[in-house]
Amino acid sequence: MKRADLLVTKSGGITMFEAIHTQTPLYIINPFLIQEIENAKYIEEARIGRVIWSSKRQEVTRDILELLENREDQQRMKDNMKNIKNHFINSSPL
Repeated sequence: MKRADLLVTKSGGITMFEAIHTQTPLYIINPFLIQEIENAKYIEEARIGRVIWSSKRQEVTRDILELLENREDQQRMKDNMKNIKNHFINSSPL
């Protein structure tokens, strides 16, 4: 995961935290389970990935290619993930 430019996945909690740990930007396609919808909202709010709320193949393909070409957006997402990761490390009671 660490070598990837982008992780195209569902917005499950474990996957989200693994992506944050490796600072791999997320791309979420049409979340539908309640917990996945909430995780997807967090991903958008924290700006650690992009969520597309439909599953139209052309739209998804175009959006993924656009994000892969935009290194600035990817770096911003990685920086936001690093901040989240550091927050968890610094606030750990251990």
